[in-house]
Amino acid sequence: MRRLVVFFLLAIGISAGGLWGLRAQPFPAVEPYLERGVLAVETGRPAEAVRLLSFSLKIDRKNPYTYMYRGLAYYQLKNYRRAVRDFRKALRLDSTMAAVYANLSNAYSERGRYHKAIRIAQQGLRHAPRMPHLYNAVGVAHWHLGDIDQALQYFKKAVEVDSSYDMGYNNMAAAIYANQDIAAAHQRDLLRAVRYFRKSLTLNPQLALAHRNLGLMLSLLGKPRQAAFHLQQALRLDPADSMAYDFLGSVYYSQQQYALAIQAWQQARAHGLDRPGLDIDIGNAYLYLGQYRTAVEHYQKAMRRGRYWKGLAYYNMACAASLQHRPEEAFHYLKKAYRKGFLRDKKQWEWMKKDPDLDHFRRSQWYSQLLNWANK
Repeated sequence: MRRLVVFFLLAIGISAGGLWGLRAQPFPAVEPYLERGVLAVETGRPAEAVRLLSFSLKIDRKNPYTYMYRGLAYYQLKNYRRAVRDFRKALRLDSTMAAVYANLSNAYSERGRYHKAIRIAQQGLRHAPRMPHLYNAVGVAHWHLGDIDQALQYFKKAVEVDSSYDMGYNNMAAAIYANQDIAAAHQRDLLRAVRYFRKSLTLNPQLALAHRNLGLMLSLLGKPRQAAFHLQQALRLDPADSMAYDFLGSVYYSQQQYALAIQAWQQARAHGLDRPGLDIDIGNAYLYLGQYRTAVEHYQKAMRRGRYWKGLAYYNMACAASLQHRPEEAFHYLKKAYRKGFLRDKKQWEWMKKDPDLDHFRRSQWYSQLLNWANK
């Protein structure tokens, strides 16, 4: 049986660093709607904040802080188009508000306009050259553009100008790790990333993303108990983090805790994860629990994801058949996997020859028939 764990680049976890600027700059209290709106933003009630700050703008449409905070509320609501509009209005009224440049840059990144995000943050740096959030915003945009080396330089600069900037350490560690091929990551680089993630958590123990990232690093270093602890902490702080559930499922799977792995992966899916290999992983866990029919059902779901996944699913269905002492059925599934291109890779073919799940199949006459068929 083959299990393919795919950690996508962004799953490793960088962050724009939250919505910086709350209470960081003094503003004149014009009327109660503004004060109440700011409080609503700070306490995570963005819909109410939009309503209150819109009332405030009916009273005074020239207050840049009102636009800034309403932009933050829209950002929290993931309405990045309106967030951009309000941040731009705030800057038209006061072009020196460095925090707004950082938030506007992050909003552009969320909309996929990464070059624009970089230009906006660089404009902000002309007003506030020692604001770490602006360097971080440039780094985030470069990360999304796939320029990890450049992103790393900006994340490093963020912590150079402010050694207490927790998200900078998180993002720097993620960039260090992302520079390594997952299949051949050097332990030294993983340990270096772990050190920075721990630094991030020392500065802010409530940083869910750093717990999630540290959990991933520790699992790759073969420390499942520590990995599980940090992933559970991440989920305590952010119960909707689908990637933390996904990584936790992988940790449980590696410890042969298949029922717990299934629960974690099902939670990941319930919270929006749409990883192509997820049904393969869930199917494999059911396979080792001896629930072959359920395993095959998940393999069949995986086939909808494309040619490669069909090949992998057929291979694992062959394993299920072999484990049930049905070698002829395994033979037909392996032929289908081969036709989909899965077994044509030399490493995959060699693994098939020693996969313990196919032991019963290899002891049957159908194994030699498969070899003869493939040689043709």
